[in-house]
This record gives sequence, structure tokens and C-alpha cells, in this order.
Amino acid sequence: MAKKLTPWNLYWVESDGVEDCFVVARNARSACRVEIDMNGFEPNEVRATQIIRVPDKVRLAYEKRKKHSWPWYVYGKAFFRGLGAQFRKVESKEEMLLEQVVYEIDDYIPCSMYRSRSIGAKALSEMDEIPEFAEIDHDEEDVWKGRQVHLISMLGMSLARCQRIEFYIAHAFLLGISKQQKAKYQTLDDLRKGWEKKTLGQMLRAIEEAWEIEPTVKASFG
Repeated sequence: MAKKLTPWNLYWVESDGVEDCFVVARNARSACRVEIDMNGFEPNEVRATQIIRVPDKVRLAYEKRKKHSWPWYVYGKAFFRGLGAQFRKVESKEEMLLEQVVYEIDDYIPCSMYRSRSIGAKALSEMDEIPEFAEIDHDEEDVWKGRQVHLISMLGMSLARCQRIEFYIAHAFLLGISKQQKAKYQTLDDLRKGWEKKTLGQMLRAIEEAWEIEPTVKASFG
């Protein structure tokens, strides 16, 4: 009886921040090896994070187009669309949302996609993993370093709180939007996915079609 092969997975491989890219491999070690062999990194300079399993139908469709067998880098927008990625343009810049992470896109080739930020529950869970601040000494250098840590942490916490507010607003009004908005979607899942792509401003405009937002509340989102 033939041994069942480990499925193919999509990995985000990080190295120097410039060569970071997507790789399809069967495991994290194999994904890192692609980047090590191609760009000369040391093993301790490369880290692979599993993003999502590649379904067989996506693999078969990709095999019809690709020029290099896996494990290897990923090329083409169609591959990500098959994984359920969502796309939008913000100020002429294309963004891709995949598994609650936003990537900025120059092109759908290696080293032209950049991890931008996590959103939703993933962003909140990442904030929960931040350790408590260690006590610092009171000499000038340590005080300055401590201020930097606190400033960066406060910015991150503020971003997470904004994302939590956006998450609550989106889910609180998901079934309370206008008939015109509901008519744009065929299923509840389509509606949920459509609202995940909206910015906060777009959500508020859609909500206003069915609800009156108190002026002071509306102003606070300006």
C-alpha cells in the first residue's frame, strides 16, 4: 500500500524583509530550503509560517500553468484567488487579504508581495501574545529605550482597539443593513465576505442607508 504524501501548504517565508515571499512546500523546513538555496541565507536567517493548505483543485489548476515543480515560489493572482483571497485597491495600490492578513501587492511574483498587517481576530490574538514590559533601570539610555518600547506598544494597542471596534460594528449591523445592501449578496456567507472587504468609512455609509447615526458618534469616526 502506497504511503500517503503530506499535503502541499502555502508558507510565508521571512528572511531579510526584502526577499520575503510565498513558497509552496510540504513542510516549513522545505519552504525555508527553497529560499536558502536560491538566495544564500543561513538556516537561522529564514523562518517559514504556514498560511493555508493548498486544495487539490488549486494544485491541479496551477500545474497546468506553472513552469517549475513544487516546492517552489508562487506566481500569479489566479493561485491566490483559488485559495479564497480577496482583493481591493486603496489609493491605486492593490491589496490582498488572505487568512486575516493584508499584503501589499506590486506584482504576483516573488519579492513583490509585502506583508502589511493582520486584521480581525488574528490581530487581536497577536496583541494578546505581547509579554508584559520588563522593569527598566533609570539611567538615560535605558529610559530612552523604555520610552521607545512604550510608544511602539501603545501604537500597536491603539491599532488593535480600532480593529476591535471595526469588528464589532461590522458584526453588529451585518443583518441590519438596508434591502439595497442585502440585494448585492446571494448568501449570508457572501454578505460576510463582502463586509470584510469594506473600509470603516464604507461600512458607515452602508449602515446609514438603514440607520441614523447620532451626529456626535459620526463625528468621532471622522
